Amino acid sequence: MKNALQITTVLAMVMQVLSFHANRLPVEFKQNLDQANIKVIENVNIIRKEVAVGSGTEELIDANTKKIRGVSDYIGNTLPDNTVQIITEIKVGYDASQTASGKEGSLSYGSDLSSTVRNARLVIKQDGNVIFTMPISQLNNPNTGTNNTDDFTQLAIPVVLVPNQTISFDIEFPVGGTPNGTNKEYFELALRTFETRRSAA
Repeated sequence: MKNALQITTVLAMVMQVLSFHANRLPVEFKQNLDQANIKVIENVNIIRKEVAVGSGTEELIDANTKKIRGVSDYIGNTLPDNTVQIITEIKVGYDASQTASGKEGSLSYGSDLSSTVRNARLVIKQDGNVIFTMPISQLNNPNTGTNNTDDFTQLAIPVVLVPNQTISFDIEFPVGGTPNGTNKEYFELALRTFETRRSAA
């Protein structure tokens, strides 16, 4: 449980980030923020998907993405009004233990990365602009500590997603990349965030 000092520090960080990105925020959001109608919650957003590993690009979400418990926490590829996500840590997982599709929500995502996935790159864009990119190998920290939190990679600079702008989470596979045998390959992206919500009237 966070103590009062930690909470104050987190809220100060959130306000600094929002101020830095003020030119990207909708007018309505800034008005609600000025009127103290915005609250902040801590969250971990998950995307789990069967991926076609190769030498191209795999989109983890699109306009047709549905929120499915244990599989995806996103609806479509935009955030709703008054929701800003400040991503502070990222964790990736991989599983190639199954021959069947449709297993996104039932896997442990504890397999070692295939060479093609390890050498791929995660690219996050908003409105077509790259706002984060890093090799998957730098985001993979399985079993590095005593609990699940230790598996996350802390970002030096938070990634900020704002409402009503198209988001993409893409895996760019290396040239010459190939699938890992005949089993299905599944990828997990976990994003530890501080998120804004409109306070209840």
